[in-house]
Amino acid sequence: MPTTTTSPNRYFRTCVLNLTADFKDGKSYLSDVFFTSPFKVMRPFHIKKDLMTVMMQTASAGILKGDTQEMSFDIRDNARTELLSQSFEKLHKMDGGSARRDCKIKVGKNAFFKYSPLPTIPFYDSGFDSTIQVELADDTSKLILLEVLCGGRIAYGEEFVYRYYNAQVQVRKAGKLIYNDNACYNPSEIDMKSMGMYENFTHMANLLFFNMQDKAADLERIRALIDETPNIEGGASLIQSGDTSVKILGHTAQEVFDLCEKISEAMM
Repeated sequence: MPTTTTSPNRYFRTCVLNLTADFKDGKSYLSDVFFTSPFKVMRPFHIKKDLMTVMMQTASAGILKGDTQEMSFDIRDNARTELLSQSFEKLHKMDGGSARRDCKIKVGKNAFFKYSPLPTIPFYDSGFDSTIQVELADDTSKLILLEVLCGGRIAYGEEFVYRYYNAQVQVRKAGKLIYNDNACYNPSEIDMKSMGMYENFTHMANLLFFNMQDKAADLERIRALIDETPNIEGGASLIQSGDTSVKILGHTAQEVFDLCEKISEAMM
């Protein structure tokens, strides 16, 4: 793992986004919202009556050297919420430096949270550290977690020329650790297109489902959706807790993201 060399940006501050979702009178709503620049939050909307959709925005061109982000999402008992993003996340050239994001998620009893921001594009010489820590209250706390990582600005010839991308995801249920994934991508040390990595693809999705599946039946459904999608490879498996992990590889961010959304809809 490369040494993190995060240095302060010119503003010398941490960017913060905190959201709390509650449930009252048969409807989910945001009971608390706090954010600092460049974050913004659109007014929530309900495409589905029982699901509140929240879109986060940023008034910036992307993540720069020295940027630090702290995000927190508290989905309280009975609330049903999905979080979207406005655009692809761009990790700009960082001149040997890096940036980081720390995200904390809490999902209460009989609550549901879908975290599905648009894909991340690491530019040449970018370095990024990402952590996601999840606390599920119990077996009734449902979660869909999606991350899509591009190989770079492929059309610009920037294929796996970022410096590093570290992504750690930890999920606990009732205080017990049930999932821990510590992915470290360092193209200068690893052939990113080799077997066991991207395998000649350029885009990868990590899609997780907790407390949502009918185990074997849903695995077959997910695998069928992957098999019927052209230009895609992937698989689905059960982790020790009985929850579902899906990995997908493709050649464009859009086709990978669209398939993940299709699978998510089938599981909801």
